[in-house]
Amino acid sequence: MLRYSVLLALCLCMYTGMAQDVFSFTQGKPEQKRYYEEIPYEKVGGKIIVTVEIGGKPRRFIWDTGATVLLTESLAKELGCKVIQSMPLYDAYNQVDTAKIIRVDKIKIGGTSFHGVPAGILSDHSIFAVCFGVDGFIGSNICWKSVVEFRDDEQKIILTDRLKRLDMPKQRGIKMLHRSQQSSPIIPVKVAENMVLELLFDTGDGGFLQISERNYNQFIAADSGVFRIKEVGHGSNSVGLWGNAPKMDKLLLGVPYFGVGTSVFKNVSTETMNNDNSRMGLGLLDYGRVVIDYSRSRFYFMPFTEGEIEVKPEKIWEVMPTFMGDKLVIGLIWGDFKEVAIGDEILEVNGIKITEKDPCQLLIESLVSDEDADQMDLLIRTASGEEKTVVIRAI
Repeated sequence: MLRYSVLLALCLCMYTGMAQDVFSFTQGKPEQKRYYEEIPYEKVGGKIIVTVEIGGKPRRFIWDTGATVLLTESLAKELGCKVIQSMPLYDAYNQVDTAKIIRVDKIKIGGTSFHGVPAGILSDHSIFAVCFGVDGFIGSNICWKSVVEFRDDEQKIILTDRLKRLDMPKQRGIKMLHRSQQSSPIIPVKVAENMVLELLFDTGDGGFLQISERNYNQFIAADSGVFRIKEVGHGSNSVGLWGNAPKMDKLLLGVPYFGVGTSVFKNVSTETMNNDNSRMGLGLLDYGRVVIDYSRSRFYFMPFTEGEIEVKPEKIWEVMPTFMGDKLVIGLIWGDFKEVAIGDEILEVNGIKITEKDPCQLLIESLVSDEDADQMDLLIRTASGEEKTVVIRAI
């Protein structure tokens, strides 16, 4: 199903600053030994949602390898969790705010209980809590002694403490780094035959690949020829934990060669983003199974098919939306498209009245169902109040 409005990227990639005395989220441990759990999940709006047990009740959580464990304010209050620290936390787009840190006595995933897990507090009014109906996030810090396999073809996660319980050849493994404060998986990928990029594997990102400005500039400075500029744009159509990502100049890039372990992906397209760390998202699971061995710092990718993998291109439109309050507006403009301005309100998409839809519907549901469509009609309202219809096309 082709999406338009929900290409708004809801990414949560929390990480702390780099001070020597910074708080570490890699605390707490599983109660059981030799555990093996198969956890079914559903995918909603590009997010993996699982059911865990906290406080003796089932709770819906987003499983996000780029985040720490998070609990909503109301759940933390229900459990009587005490704040143990306040600290600055950065979201996926380098926006920072102060977050309260608690310690959760017990989180039960399947039949395995984890005790003393540090967690951040998520506002009950967060777009994640409201639109996805979740009580929080399961982040990488709860898994620091575990092995986690993602089987998107079976819509399940396997959580264990023993790699040998999984059918994953050792030769598929590559060395994995950790963001030390929360165990987020950082993996080396090849962007040319002899050039390596370290990036975050982030299941909170529904796309395939995003390149940070820092990494892009490093490769440009090295005159590597790794990236091919396909289009230039300005604006933002992304949201992180602390709200809308700041507007920026953006590049739409082609990446002719992209290697993950022993697998090679061809004709990858990506965008630059305002973050120090590039990331690979949930889109990788469309092409194979992933195992993260946190305890031994190994990352595995087993493709569904052998040989070079052709990445299905994600359709990018001349203008992309974002939210301004509860209104859907023009957030990002590619190229020299001049018929709209950033901030113009979108009233209709192909005759579908946006103003009659709940904002959460716009995030999760598809507005354009024809994957072969290469243009669409937008009815917009400009800053001066003028209403007009414009035709936008896929790039």
